[in-house]
Amino acid sequence: MTDQELIARVREKARGLNPNMLGMIMALTDRLEMTLMALDEKKPCQKTVGAGRKAEPEPERLVHILGSVWTIKQRSESEDENLKDCDGYCDWTTREIVVEREESGTLANMERYIRKVIRHEIVHAFLFESGLCQCSCTAQSWAMNEEMVDWLAHQGQQIYAAWKEAGALDV
Repeated sequence: MTDQELIARVREKARGLNPNMLGMIMALTDRLEMTLMALDEKKPCQKTVGAGRKAEPEPERLVHILGSVWTIKQRSESEDENLKDCDGYCDWTTREIVVEREESGTLANMERYIRKVIRHEIVHAFLFESGLCQCSCTAQSWAMNEEMVDWLAHQGQQIYAAWKEAGALDV
């Protein structure tokens, strides 16, 4: 049975459940489907980075954010001293997102952590491009608040899945 057939079978079995349970299962299968599509599109991994293993630098990527082109770069702390106290940053003056590529990672799945940091910095870039950071004035305000940005970055996939399930996407 293929992944798609399994997803279709789970969705069909879930149709008789109460609406709340059905909604959760549909959101989970949508998320699984998006994950499988991403895995199909993804190039083979160069190397899994974990404790004591050297990280392979990724090529620069371009991402379009509210009509502007931003560059995502991965650097080590020794290459970029701005990474001394953070795992990534967003430079609105150059439209660059810089993420730390540790020379020796301590997490078992550094690639996953790097994707989390990239999502976080992309949220910052959206806030910069929309003008909300400039309008909120201080580093403590909601548009610059790290917890708020983390929440948006973490919940983005679930929000997208809920919009998709509700038929609320304009694509």
